[in-house]
Amino acid sequence: MTVIEPERSAGSGPLVQSKILNEEILAERRAQIIAAASELFLRKGFHQTSIREISSAVGWHMGTLYLYISKKEDVLYLITQSMMDAFSAVLQRLPPEPDPALALRKAAEAYFAAVRDMRREMKLLYRESASLAPEHRQELRRSELSSEKVFADLIREGIERGAFKPVDPNLYGHTFIALAHMWALKGWAIWPRVPFEDFLDHQLGILFDGLLLDGSAYNHYRPTTPTTPPPPPARRAH
Repeated sequence: MTVIEPERSAGSGPLVQSKILNEEILAERRAQIIAAASELFLRKGFHQTSIREISSAVGWHMGTLYLYISKKEDVLYLITQSMMDAFSAVLQRLPPEPDPALALRKAAEAYFAAVRDMRREMKLLYRESASLAPEHRQELRRSELSSEKVFADLIREGIERGAFKPVDPNLYGHTFIALAHMWALKGWAIWPRVPFEDFLDHQLGILFDGLLLDGSAYNHYRPTTPTTPPPPPARRAH
């Protein structure tokens, strides 16, 4: 399975300028910036957080911070792109799997788990993405399309091998991603009632029910339907 790396415009250079040439030091320092700024943006919001507050949270002078970024929007991009890079890395680490249904299930499980682990960054992306520079938004779209392509290619292969219905692979690829993102975006309603494992099984049940052919030899990969949690007790009238 091949994951396509996000494309960059020819000759555009790095999307976030830096005065530091040592790649190892640059990555380490930017990781510190990402960790500190993520907490501030989640707590206060992007527009309400100042560069001075970010530099203070990292423990640097403002001049030091500007060695690694040019503007505050760069910090937001670094946070969101690091999340997209993590999703891509998760899919890249999957070993080759000749069974198309099993390969798709493993890819979905890995992606859903990555969203679970980065749910706070995911919420930040959806909340603040309008504040990104146009070139940064374009790069994030390319990054997500690289993940969508992994799912679409697996679905396309499953169709060719008679495991899946002749659905639109790209539409289904986006559907896998959207249903995974629900764990971050609707967590306030889901987390108190449904464990992650049941959420995963439920979402994959929806997806595989729409994909697997009736009577297919691959139907044993259809997830079991989790037990629906009991409704909350009714409030007593006062």
